[in-house]
Amino acid sequence: MKPETEGGDAFVTNGFSNWKKKERLQIHVGIHDSAHNQAWRKCEALMRPKQHITAAIEKQSEQAKKNYQIHLTATIDCIRFLLRQGLAFRGNDETDDSVNQGNFLELLNFLAQHNEEIDRAFKNARGNLKLIAPSIQKDIVRAAARETTKVIVDDLGDELFAVLVDEARDISIKEQMSVCLRYVNKEGQVREHFLGLVHVSNTNALSLKLALESLLETYNLSLSRVRGQGYDGASNMQGEFNGLKTLILKENSYAFYVHCFAHQLQLALVTVTIEALKSGEISSGRGLNQETALKRAGDTRWGSHYGTILRLISLFPSVVNVLEYFEEDGNNLEQRAEACHLLNIIQSFEFIFNLHLMKNILGVTNELSQALQRNDQDIVNAMALVKVSKQRLQNIRDDIIVPIMDDIFVSQGRSRRKAQKISNLYHFQVEIFYQVVDRQLQELNNRFTEVNTELLLCIACLNPRHSFFALDVRSDDHFSDLNGIGALSQKLVETRKNIVYPLVFLLLKLALVLPVATASVERTFSAMNIIKSRLRNCMGDEFLNDYLVTYIERETFDCIDNEKIIQSFQNMKPRRMEF
Repeated sequence: MKPETEGGDAFVTNGFSNWKKKERLQIHVGIHDSAHNQAWRKCEALMRPKQHITAAIEKQSEQAKKNYQIHLTATIDCIRFLLRQGLAFRGNDETDDSVNQGNFLELLNFLAQHNEEIDRAFKNARGNLKLIAPSIQKDIVRAAARETTKVIVDDLGDELFAVLVDEARDISIKEQMSVCLRYVNKEGQVREHFLGLVHVSNTNALSLKLALESLLETYNLSLSRVRGQGYDGASNMQGEFNGLKTLILKENSYAFYVHCFAHQLQLALVTVTIEALKSGEISSGRGLNQETALKRAGDTRWGSHYGTILRLISLFPSVVNVLEYFEEDGNNLEQRAEACHLLNIIQSFEFIFNLHLMKNILGVTNELSQALQRNDQDIVNAMALVKVSKQRLQNIRDDIIVPIMDDIFVSQGRSRRKAQKISNLYHFQVEIFYQVVDRQLQELNNRFTEVNTELLLCIACLNPRHSFFALDVRSDDHFSDLNGIGALSQKLVETRKNIVYPLVFLLLKLALVLPVATASVERTFSAMNIIKSRLRNCMGDEFLNDYLVTYIERETFDCIDNEKIIQSFQNMKPRRMEF
C-alpha cells in the first residue's frame, strides 16, 4: 500500500478484503491525482460523451451534413423550376464575375440573396461541394426523371398496356423514337404517359423493335403485356412502322393495332379538301397582325385548310380592298392583271358558295378531330363520335335548301359553244354540293369501315347507356348516370364490383387500353423542339430523355418530394458527403 495521503492501489493490484476497516476506503481515494480520482474523472467523461473531442468532430460533421442538405435542396428547387419551364441551364461564362452565368447559377444566387439559411450554407460549402458542376446538374435531372418514371411505372403496376410510338428528327438531325404508354390504373382511370425517347441510328423495323424492347426492359416491362399498338400512319417512316407492327404481332398476337383515328380523319379530309379548294395556296401574313392573317394551307395538314377558310371569310372585305389596290396601282401589268382575275374569281357566286360549303363541312369534322385527340378518349366513344359526324354530314346533304335557278350555268374562262348546257341548280346542287359531300362521306366510310372496327363495335355492348352486364348493376343507382365505358370502369372500382365481375372488368380494361389517337406521343416532339433548340443542340441523348420526362410529365414531377430526389441522387454513386 502507498502512503495514505497518496491513495492506494489495493483495488487495482492486491484487492481489498478488510471490510471491517472501512476508513481505508478513504485512504484509497487519496489526493487529487490519485488513481481513484483519475479513474473517476474518466468515468464521468465517459458518462458525458458530448464533451468528447470525437463528439465535437461529429457535431461539426452533423452541421456540415445539414448545410449540405440545405444546399442540395436549394439546387434541386432551382433545377425543378428550370425543368418545368423548359429553360436552358448553362450560360456562356459561368465565372463569378460574369454577367451571363446562365439560368441555373443566376437563379441559385438569387435564391441565396433572399434566404439567409441558404446563403450561409452556400458560403460554408467547401470548394468540392458547391453542387454547381454540369455533371451534378445532370445527375439531379436524372434522379428527378427516374423518380418521375417510377411513379408512372408503379401506377401501371401489373396491368396490360398499349404502346404509342412516333419518330422524328431533332435539331441535330438525329432520328429519335418516342414511346408513350396507355393503360388503365387501379382506380379504373385511363392514363397516357411519356415513357422515354430513344435515339435510333438505323430506322428499319427490326432496329425499332429492339430499341422499343430495350426501353421497356429498362422498367421491367415486356412486349408480352402489350395489348395495343398506335402509330400515326402518316409518317415518313410509315413502312418501317408497319414492319414494326408486324414484328410485334408475330411475337404477341394480342397486341391489337389501331390506326390513329385523328390521322384517318386527316387523310379523309385532305383528299376532299384539296379537290374542293383549287384556288391554290394563300400566302401567310407576317408582322404584328399575324394571328388574324391568312394562313398557308398545307398539303397534308387539313386543319390549315379550315383555318384558311375561316380567316378568308373574316377578312374578305380587306382581301377585296387589297386586290382592288393592286388592280389599280400594281407594280406592273402582270400584277394588275392577276389582281383583276382574282377579284373576278373571289367575288363570284361559285367561289363564295364553295367557301361556305367547305366551312360547314370542315366545321363538323374539326370538332371530331379535337375530340379524337384527347388523351383520355376511349375507342368506343370515338366510334360514336365518328358516327355522329357522318350523320351530321348526311343531314347537311339532305336538308339543304337550294333556290330555283333555271338559268343556264355559264362557266368562267370556258367557251360557251363547247360548254354543256346545264342549269345553275344542277351545277351547284349536283356537280358541287352533292359531289363534295358524297366524296367526304365516302372517304370517312373507307377510313372507318365496319370491317376494321368489328372488334370495337362488339365492345360497344358494354356501354352503360345501351345495356348492362348484370341485373344488380342495372338496379344500382350509382350506375344510372354513367356516360361511356371509361366512367363505367371507374365506377366498378369505386363500388368494388370489379372484384365481383373480374372478367367483365378485364374486357373493359382491354377496350380502354386500345389507343384512339397518337396525339400524346406526337406532342413529345413539340416539347423536344423547345428543349433541344438551335441555341442548345449538343444535348446528349440521356440528358435529353431525362429533361423531356420531367418537362412532359410535369404534373407527376410536381408531386415528387425533394427528399426522394435527394435519396436517388445520393444512391446514384458515391458522393463526397453522405447522410
